[in-house]
Amino acid sequence: MIISNGRSIFQSVSKSATSGHRSKSVKAAFSAPVESVGVDGVGSDRTRQRLIETAGQLFADQGFERTSIREIVAHAGANVAAVTYHFGGKLQLYEATIGYYIRASHEKFPTSQVKLAGSSSRVQLKLFVHFFLQKLLDCEKPAWHARLVAREMAEPTPVLDRIIQQMIRPTMAIVQSIVSDVLGPSATRQLVDRSAMAVISTCVFYQHSKPVLSRMFPEHSVPPANITHLADDLSEFCWGGLMAIRRRLKKVQK
Repeated sequence: MIISNGRSIFQSVSKSATSGHRSKSVKAAFSAPVESVGVDGVGSDRTRQRLIETAGQLFADQGFERTSIREIVAHAGANVAAVTYHFGGKLQLYEATIGYYIRASHEKFPTSQVKLAGSSSRVQLKLFVHFFLQKLLDCEKPAWHARLVAREMAEPTPVLDRIIQQMIRPTMAIVQSIVSDVLGPSATRQLVDRSAMAVISTCVFYQHSKPVLSRMFPEHSVPPANITHLADDLSEFCWGGLMAIRRRLKKVQK
């Protein structure tokens, strides 16, 4: 089984640090108001968090290139010097917003919630789909979180590599492990990869297509009131497809 390895990968990447963050021991050489920087560090932390959340919303709505530092600080009630002090520049602030999203996601949905070891491949698939849908369709997270990642996918910056390394790749590793067990040793790596991508995309569809689904099927709530029912349906759908591929592989071997 590769599941345990997939889980360890997931857990190992949950420790993220904001690159480009300046040490707070450095003396501030600018005329920032006390409430923005704060000699005791309390105001400084609040300003930093406010900048991250404000920037996250603006980056999500407008994209990295079309969002200016002056626009961010105007909405955050801070100044340009505060961005320099806390982050160093616009790209580092953008990296911090992505890092904030990643940490929030890992904290609320740790992979330890998914008990895969010792279960059959069919149960593992069902557990993963349920976990992944809960994470994707979480109604309590700020709306800009999902929009920020979607914007980064559509208009990639160098920060996309961090999202891939810390979120997408570990998720894919777990699904690849499940799919590999289902299809058997005769499945090529390319076939396992394509099948794993099909499982992931089946779930992601419900996140990215909310506006379309709510218009086409107004009688269905998106996300549904009971994610368990949707997870059961999608996992059975994916299981049926994987078993069809497995039967095809066995026929070729005969």
